[in-house]
Amino acid sequence: MHLLRVVGASSLAALCLRCAEPRAALRDLEAFDDGRSPGIQGYARTPQPGAPPIDDPVEFALGRIATLAAAGADELDAIERARAIEVCARLVLRDPSRIVRAQALRALSRLGAARLPAHAAVEEATFDEPALDAALAPALSALQGGAFAEFADWRSTLQALRAQQRETTALAGSLCRLSARCAAAAPSHEAAAEFAGLAHTFALQAAFTAAGSALADAEPLVRARALAVLLDLELAVATQIIGTRYQPALKAGLLRTELLRLLAQRPGSAPSVHPALRRELRAELESPDAAVCFHARRSLAVLLSLDPEAAGLPQVRAAWDSLGDWDARRAGSGPR
Repeated sequence: MHLLRVVGASSLAALCLRCAEPRAALRDLEAFDDGRSPGIQGYARTPQPGAPPIDDPVEFALGRIATLAAAGADELDAIERARAIEVCARLVLRDPSRIVRAQALRALSRLGAARLPAHAAVEEATFDEPALDAALAPALSALQGGAFAEFADWRSTLQALRAQQRETTALAGSLCRLSARCAAAAPSHEAAAEFAGLAHTFALQAAFTAAGSALADAEPLVRARALAVLLDLELAVATQIIGTRYQPALKAGLLRTELLRLLAQRPGSAPSVHPALRRELRAELESPDAAVCFHARRSLAVLLSLDPEAAGLPQVRAAWDSLGDWDARRAGSGPR
């Protein structure tokens, strides 16, 4: 009953009205869980001074997530949008409420209106956290002392952050927050733009990491929302993750249908589909379930740039079987 009360239309509308300003919504969520404990990877769960009282954490989160998801292009600047993506990704990873996790993923789909940059790989990588902490310590000290605008070595900070762009690790969210703080306090417009770009890249990496983890969520709705975020951000690697790590989770009817529906929104993207998922989708064409076979044929036809109305099963099967080698560099080649 509590879940229905929280997500009912009238309740959600009231929540949105209670927090109608996106910047205030962003500040509220960050103040509750701002990640400023010692070390670049640390988190702080204690509400900060001036944070609003929270009688119901679920309602608190839902209202502010909805506000961020509905924010217009002129209501959040580039740095704020990166921060909003990062805080929603954090909720996906950490919040105990399944409806909060699902709504945070929905917000990511709306906020992350860009693909991961081609240079920003999304595979996990090893890193030397103590060395990174040491490289970023001067910038952290300058930020904490309010002296970053006079910080002479900000280019070294940029270099240290750029070196992390090819890694998607648990650090992505922390590095996004640090980059955003550097951008806001940067000594020049040029430096601010550089740090803002890094904040956006790290935010998208954090979103991808969170959505990948959500594929193993116990709640089907959360898994379905995660599929959409992954495919929007990085199609090629998303299909690799889906095909190699989460096949059992996708056997459920809802998720299988949702995956086919989402793929059908990406015409011409067949070469970007990883071979592991290609095999799974090929098997759907032979499904004894007529409905599954029908939807699989139509979805694969769209991926192959065929007419889903005219292409018959033999044509789709033959075209799918003749796909060439998977090329991860073609990530996201199909339109969104």
